[in-house]
Amino acid sequence: FPERVPWVRYGGTYKDLSINLIWPGKDPASGADSIGTIPSALVTYAAIQALQPDLIINAGTTGGFKAKGASIGDIFIISGCAFHDRRIPIPGFDLYGVGLRKAFDTPNLIKELNLKVGRLSTGNSLDMTLQDESLIMANDATVIDMEVY
Repeated sequence: FPERVPWVRYGGTYKDLSINLIWPGKDPASGADSIGTIPSALVTYAAIQALQPDLIINAGTTGGFKAKGASIGDIFIISGCAFHDRRIPIPGFDLYGVGLRKAFDTPNLIKELNLKVGRLSTGNSLDMTLQDESLIMANDATVIDMEVY
């Protein structure tokens, strides 16, 4: 990685596989964990460029909605992702702001590991405004987080 970035990489091998664990580290100015979609996207891009992986697994914590079938400890494969706090109130740009994207289909992985499937809503705020909540529901989200997209 470039010098002076806070990104952290742990690497090793397992059964002839090269495994790298990457996280955005801490903000050097505040000491806070570098959370959110932007640090996550930057470190993921840099890791792809530097390591050229065959597979990327984004593992982390999310909040889930019980009404959508989520329970504590569940592991989800994401079927699609949208933003709930990236609002661009300009005709034609509003859908770009929401950014609803379909994920890659992984039916064999879902079946083999007996995983749940759900749509994810992501954002960069720890609080949830009424407008965020409305977009989360409109996007039919099962889980929410701050690092995916």
